[in-house]
Amino acid sequence: MAQREKQYIGKTGIGRAYSLFDPAQLDQIVAHVNLSLRAGIRSLRFCGTSRMGLVTLGEWPEREDVKIKGPAKMRISGPAGERIEKVTVAFQRLDQQDRVVGLSMETNFGRLKKILSSELSLERPIHISPHNVNSLECAETEEVVGFHAIVSVSL
Repeated sequence: MAQREKQYIGKTGIGRAYSLFDPAQLDQIVAHVNLSLRAGIRSLRFCGTSRMGLVTLGEWPEREDVKIKGPAKMRISGPAGERIEKVTVAFQRLDQQDRVVGLSMETNFGRLKKILSSELSLERPIHISPHNVNSLECAETEEVVGFHAIVSVSL
């Protein structure tokens, strides 16, 4: 398990974030979605057994008043052999960068979890072109062990 965050690439507030986690120890995946700023999915947190701990991708708000609701949480039974097999990301093209507005994960146990930001809610739908949806599907002998993202950070 390793983590490397906020390696700036020449623009203020933009950085690369990497997360690596142990799939055999993974218990839960949680997404931080900032609904008030319509900022899309801001970060992911991978919660594991005590052996693994927490691995965070992006900027996580370390405040007590931040409550993550059920739709942004996914239980996964890594110790029982459940693995992420397919990840699909929907993004919105902006002038300076792309914003992740939807994320889905499918497991080998047949579970599917969709995490949507406010941009994809029924109250404010936006059109997502098939060109703005990317999927990664693992081969039978492979598994997802981490994520890499370009993130916006508040300075």
